Amino acid sequence: MRNSISLGKEKTEELLAANTPWVIRLKIPTGEEVIVEDMVRGTVRVSSNEIDDKVLLKGDGMPTYHLANVVDDHLMEITHVIRGEEWLPSTPLHVLLYRALGWEDTMPKFAHLPLLIKPTGKGKLSKRDGDKMGFPVCSSSLATSFKGRIFNGVS
Repeated sequence: MRNSISLGKEKTEELLAANTPWVIRLKIPTGEEVIVEDMVRGTVRVSSNEIDDKVLLKGDGMPTYHLANVVDDHLMEITHVIRGEEWLPSTPLHVLLYRALGWEDTMPKFAHLPLLIKPTGKGKLSKRDGDKMGFPVCSSSLATSFKGRIFNGVS
């Protein structure tokens, strides 16, 4: 990987002085077992060697979903994250982000639910499907209460 770690300080400073586009990544520790206690799946263990150094801040200055998600949930004091199972592979990264930011003690509990499939059997159920097929599908702006916390939608 071509980055500030592999290029060294001098080359990095040269590239920055030339206004070369850059990103900020989370340096993933090697040789660690990242443990996620999922309220649905139980204990999920992932080797940190299987996680690449994720981009957190893009070249245009915008945060990636992963950084924005963790910071937003932390600032909103979210206690439980309930989301579809397609996000389970990202959760070890989120755990490492909470740890890197010093927020491990306030990290929410995670629950990854099986996906709801369209009545046709092809693809995930969406709000638009409910509109087309004549049945209600909960809006993401619906306020939900869980264990005394109110938050909009599902994180």
